[in-house]
Amino acid sequence: MMREELLKMLVKGVDLTILDTCTSTNEIAREKAVSGAPEFTTIIANEQSAGRGRMGRSFFSPGNTGLYLSMILRPHIKADKALEITTAAAVAAARVISRATDTDVKIKWVNDIYSDMKKVCGILTEASVDAESGYLDYAVLGIGVNLFMPDGGFPEQIRDIASSVYKSGYDTNTKAKFTAALINELMGIYPDIGGNRFVDEYKSLSLMPGRDIYILSGDEKIPAKALSIGNDYSLSVMLADGSIRSLSSGDVSIKVI
Repeated sequence: MMREELLKMLVKGVDLTILDTCTSTNEIAREKAVSGAPEFTTIIANEQSAGRGRMGRSFFSPGNTGLYLSMILRPHIKADKALEITTAAAVAAARVISRATDTDVKIKWVNDIYSDMKKVCGILTEASVDAESGYLDYAVLGIGVNLFMPDGGFPEQIRDIASSVYKSGYDTNTKAKFTAALINELMGIYPDIGGNRFVDEYKSLSLMPGRDIYILSGDEKIPAKALSIGNDYSLSVMLADGSIRSLSSGDVSIKVI
């Protein structure tokens, strides 16, 4: 994917670095953010050797398969609004994936995009907060998309839950167009982050309401039923004893049964 060709398709303001391989685009973007790199500095890698997901999990990131992208953001929002970076990015990614495929695209709370009930995209936002003001210094928005089927298929441990946006093999032009569409969608949605303007669309795209789930807390798996998404993007669930709990993004992960 040529940098110059991709820049021609992007809105203005994106400072783009394209790497063949790296440990983690989020790691590189964070280092640049600490060094004062401007907002919308974007790192893209063809392959990651240590791709990261939420809760310390790894993200399968082979070459010539996915899009691995991290963007530095500097929104003037307080820490308690930071979740909206992730949820807005999920809405943006769902829009682009929906336009690229005729599958049923949904958001699995809080940060995964599913296509026909299989994961095709994960989002990880890492932020630094000014302890004195409570506002963000910066945020690194990381997005990993399974664009094409990997040679030999997905590893056995994720084969039943992972899929790709396109069912074909790697194609440079398709990847460039998808990448440009995603970055442009993010840039378009970004000015409204912090204003709670995406919650209705997020709710309409949610995979969760009415589904039996497990709440994953450490090694514990707690069965529950997902009820609804709140206006603060929390997930309301009913436990086996009939009690209702509201889950935030920071302390749990959800696995669809």
